[in-house]
Formats: sequence, structure tokens, C-alpha cells
Amino acid sequence: MSNLLLTRKSGQSVKIGDAIMLDVLRVGPAEAILRVNETQRQLRIGDTWRDLGECFVTVVSVSKGYVKLAFDAPRHVAIMRTELCDCNQGRLPCSCNKNGR
Repeated sequence: MSNLLLTRKSGQSVKIGDAIMLDVLRVGPAEAILRVNETQRQLRIGDTWRDLGECFVTVVSVSKGYVKLAFDAPRHVAIMRTELCDCNQGRLPCSCNKNGR
């Protein structure tokens, strides 16, 4: 398993593999509300979302409107910030369906 740290704010997303889109809905003073598909969860610092296929996501810290997330996944599972997934201009191969959300 590999570990990746990403900092996100409300309205930002992370693509996990080919089928999972994790959205940050709100960042509060001590927690973040995250959504995967139609499932929402409120996670506090140290909480882990475990049922994301081969990936686990842990809230590491929350500060000034940002949440720091630790992603644990096998190396073959791609984890990408959606702003790097440029579907509109077709520069990167991407199936994140950002335009249809």
C-alpha cells in the first residue's frame, strides 16, 4: 500500500481509480463532510473511510477551511485531483465524467 497526502477545500474533488469520485462538501472547525457517489459522511480528525474499494481515506488535519486527507491504496490505483483531470480539452486520458456532474 502507498500513502498520498492531499489538501482539499470545500468544492474540490479527488478521483480514485476509475469509478470513485470523492467530493469535499464542507470543512468545519474540527471535521469535514465528504461524499462518494450518493453517500455522505462527516469525518473528524483521525477518522477513516474504509469502504472505498481498495483505498482508505483518513482525515489527518482540518485548518482554515482546508482538510488534509491521507489516501492509502495499492500502487495500481490512480489517485488524482480533479483539476488535473482536464476533460474539457482532452489533454489527459480521463474518465472522471467531470462535465456530467
